Amino acid sequence: MAGWSVLSDETLCVVALVTALLLFRALHRPAVAGSPPRVPPRTGFNAGRAEALGKLDAIVIGSGPGGLATAAMLARRGKVVLVLEANEALGGGMHTWEDNGCTFETGFHYLGEVHCAAGPLRRIIDYVAPGVSWAAMADCPHAHGIYDEVFLGGVQPVHLTLRPGELAWTSELCRAFPGEEAAVQSFLELCKKSAGAFLPGVIWRSLASPTLSCWLKRVMTAGLRTYQSQTVQQALEKVTSDARLVGALSYIMCGCCGVGPRDGSFSALAGVTCHFMQGGAYPHGGAAAVVGALVHTVEASGGAAYVRAPVEAIVLDASGRAIGVRMKRGGLELRAPVVVSAIGAQLTLEELLPCPGPPSLPALAAAQRQCAASGLTRTRGHLNLFLTIEGSTEELRLPRHNTWIFPTPDHDAQFATLEAMQLAHAVETLAQPWTYVGMAFPSAKDPDWATDGDGVRAGVSSAVVIAEVPTGWWSEWAGTRVHHRGIEYEAIKGQLEMKLTALLVKRFPQLQGRIKSSNLGTPLSTTYYMHKREGESYGFQPTPNFFRQQEEWLRPSIRGLDGLHLAGQDVNFDGFAGALLSGIMCAASIEGPLLWMDVVRAIGLKALLSDLCFGGEDLSQKYSSVKGSQGRDQTAELKARARPAEKHEVAGERKGAEEDEPTAARKPTASHGNGTGEEGIEFHY
Repeated sequence: MAGWSVLSDETLCVVALVTALLLFRALHRPAVAGSPPRVPPRTGFNAGRAEALGKLDAIVIGSGPGGLATAAMLARRGKVVLVLEANEALGGGMHTWEDNGCTFETGFHYLGEVHCAAGPLRRIIDYVAPGVSWAAMADCPHAHGIYDEVFLGGVQPVHLTLRPGELAWTSELCRAFPGEEAAVQSFLELCKKSAGAFLPGVIWRSLASPTLSCWLKRVMTAGLRTYQSQTVQQALEKVTSDARLVGALSYIMCGCCGVGPRDGSFSALAGVTCHFMQGGAYPHGGAAAVVGALVHTVEASGGAAYVRAPVEAIVLDASGRAIGVRMKRGGLELRAPVVVSAIGAQLTLEELLPCPGPPSLPALAAAQRQCAASGLTRTRGHLNLFLTIEGSTEELRLPRHNTWIFPTPDHDAQFATLEAMQLAHAVETLAQPWTYVGMAFPSAKDPDWATDGDGVRAGVSSAVVIAEVPTGWWSEWAGTRVHHRGIEYEAIKGQLEMKLTALLVKRFPQLQGRIKSSNLGTPLSTTYYMHKREGESYGFQPTPNFFRQQEEWLRPSIRGLDGLHLAGQDVNFDGFAGALLSGIMCAASIEGPLLWMDVVRAIGLKALLSDLCFGGEDLSQKYSSVKGSQGRDQTAELKARARPAEKHEVAGERKGAEEDEPTAARKPTASHGNGTGEEGIEFHY
C-alpha cells in the first residue's frame, strides 16, 4: 500500500487506462438472441417454474430498473438469474397497466442522453435492453423543438421553452433573465464540472474489496465530494441573487428528484441538468418496451422474471452469508450464491433480515445501526392523475414535451406552506395546493401508440398530471384498504381531481369535453402498489447527507454481509438512468471491477473518449428557435444571445436601474389583464 500511495493521480490514471486497453480486446459477450416483446410477460411465480430453472447464479428481489439492470448485466455474462416481483406487473416505477383502452405508466416521463445512437448511455441501454427505439420529444410536429415548457408564477412570472443543446438552453435562460448572462454561464460551468466528476465516484463505490477501495478513494472521489457536499442554495447564492433565476434553474430537480434548493445537493441538480441538456426522448412502445427488453435479456441466459412473488426473508447461513430467499406463500426457500435486493436499503435491512441483528451477526447489526442513525429523509409524495381522452394526438394537436407549472419560483417556501397545513384546509384555501404540477401526453410521445394494442388505442389519447404534495397529509388513512378509505377521503380526492383537471384543460383548452375517464392516485396508492414506506415517490432525498452516507456505507456491497448486494436508486440516484447505473454498480460488486470493461466494450472506447473529452453532440442548431432564413447557421445568433453582458452592467448600472424602477413598470408584458400569464396560465395565486 505504501508503494501505491506515492504515485500521483495522473500515474494511477495512466496505469488504469493501459490496463483497460490490454483487457479490452480480450472480452467478448455474445449478442442477445431474438427480438424482445413489446409488452413484458406477467408470468406468476410457482415452485414448479422456479425448479425448472435449475441451479441459480443469483436471485434479484424487485423488478424495478435497478433490479432488472443488475439481472441483465449478469445475464450478459451467462448467469442464470431469477427476478422476483411482488406486484402484478414487472417494472417497478416503470410498470404499466390498461384502463379504458389506454396504457398508463407510473413514473417514466422522459430520458436524456439517448438522442445519439453512438452515445454512451444509449449504447449501455442497447447492451442490456437491445431492440428499444427512441423518439426525440423535440421532433413533435405540433410543438417542434421543445422538450420542457416551464411556468413560474409570482409577481414577475417566467415562461421558458427549453430546447435541446447547450447553446439553445443557455440562450433561453438568458432571454428570460436579461442581465444574468454571466450567472447562467457560471451555473452551466459548475454543472459540467460536477457531472464530469460523477463516473469515477460511481466506479469507486462499486468496488467490493476494502483494500482496493481504500487505495482508490482519494483519486476517485475528491472531485465529486466538492459538489455533493453543498446544497443548491449554497452553490447558487455565489452565482446569482435573483430568486426567480434560482427557481428556474432548479425546477428540474424538484420534478425529477423530489427535493428543493434548500436541501438538495448541487451534484443532483448538476446531474439532471446535464442529463437533459440535449433534450428528452421516449421509447417506442412506452416504458413497457424497455422492461420487456430487459426481461428478454435475462430470459436469453436461462433466467426468468416472475410476478406475484413476494419474498418474506433473505436466508442467511450461520456466518451471516446470504444463501437464498424464503417466499411469503408456503415458506418455500430458493437458494443462490448471490442475493440482490432492489427494494431499498432500509426495507431490506429492517424487513427482509433479522431486525435487530443478533449478536452472532455483528455486521448486520452494525449496518442496521448505521441506517437508523443516518438521518436520511424520504422524498415527497405525488398525486397522479391518469386521463383517457377522446381523440387522436393529431386531431387534438397534443405536444410531446412536458409542461411544468410552479405557483411560485420559491419551491421550498411553497412546500413549507403546504406542510404546515392540514389537508382539508389546504384543499379549501389554496387554488394550487401543491409545489408544482407536471403535465404530459404519453400517447403523443410514443410514435407507435395508435398501432400498438391491436388498434384499440386508435382515436384515443392519454394524459398524465402529477402534483407534488406532503406525504404526511395522508397519515390518517395509513394502513387502510384500497377502495375502502371512506367518504371523506374520496371527497378530498374528488376536489383535488377537479382542480388538476381544470388546470389541464385551462392549459390545453382543446381537451374541453373530450375527457372520457380519469383516475387519481395519492401517496397511499404509491405505498400500496410500489411498496413504499410513506408514499414517497423517489426514495431518499439526494441531499449532501445522502451522498455522504453513500460514501460511508450505502453501497452495492455492505461490508461483512457476504452474498448480499443492493441495487436501485438508494445506492446511486433516482430516475431510470440512475437506477440503470446502479445495476451496473451492483453487478460490478458481484463480478469484480473488470465488469466495467463490459461497459467500455458496449460503449466503444472511441465513443467513450470522445464523449469525455468533447462532451458529445450539441443539438442547438437543429432545434433552434432563433428566426432566420432557411438553411442559415444560427449558432452565431444563439451565442450572441447567451453572451454575458459587460461586467459593470451586470454588477452595477443595470441592477441599479432595475431597483429604481417602480414595481408596476417591471411587471412582464406577458401577463394579461385577467391576471393570467402566457397562454392562459394563472400565475398570481
